[in-house]
Amino acid sequence: MNLPKYLKIHLHSGIGDCIKTLTCNYPLLSLNKKYGTEIITTYGGEGTNDCGWESLIKNELINHIEGFSYVSNKEYDSLKHQTVESFFKKDATDLLLETYLPLEFKKPNTCLTKHVRRIAIQTDSNDGRKKYPIENWAKITKEIVKKYKNTHVYLFDAPKRREYIDKNIDTTHERVHNMAGKQLWESISLLQDMDLLISPDSYSKYIALCSRVPAILLCCELEYIGVDEMLRTCFNGIHNNDNYKLLGLHPEPIQDISEINTKEILSFI
Repeated sequence: MNLPKYLKIHLHSGIGDCIKTLTCNYPLLSLNKKYGTEIITTYGGEGTNDCGWESLIKNELINHIEGFSYVSNKEYDSLKHQTVESFFKKDATDLLLETYLPLEFKKPNTCLTKHVRRIAIQTDSNDGRKKYPIENWAKITKEIVKKYKNTHVYLFDAPKRREYIDKNIDTTHERVHNMAGKQLWESISLLQDMDLLISPDSYSKYIALCSRVPAILLCCELEYIGVDEMLRTCFNGIHNNDNYKLLGLHPEPIQDISEINTKEILSFI
């Protein structure tokens, strides 16, 4: 079988959906690594509410992944390459390829402390229902470094919240590290090397799944999707895996993750 040198794919929606498409929905990383097929991407286009995602996806993600490149919508439309969707629907049925692989970046991360337990905490979410109170993150961080003497905590957040994190969580502790402000690819690269992730339901769950990093995920009810459908689609491969603990969905889904008690989170660390 002659495999294409290039495939193209049009990404949509937010960071989580894009990362899920690249790592979980299609075995693109395996295809590139095994057969050298390069993946050409674009994002958004007419009718898409960008929200600033295009610049982030292009400059802080795609351009840093091995075997991937980014082009404008106009150039994408002019390319005659087969689409990823078409290839995997018709031509790739006999290929032995893996999904759920960690992303490989052109530069390695070098800022993690070695030979210790590393816990990542994602401290914010774009969804108001998935915002956990900062004082709760401060309490959890304090309890972790107090109880576990060989554990380091890495706090991930947007660049604009770096000072906010310093102000509300004791980042002067030698084992607490404020990672807010890292580019997206850097954050993902670091998350892939963690021993545990604690996070609101977000894109980071796909990073954890593909990197085999255990996770405690703070979840809540969403009006546009039922819990069973959410588990089947958004949490496929996660909800029935003992390495991942989903809080807030059973026995009944909660309305906001702020309802989750810090003691419950700490009990699973």
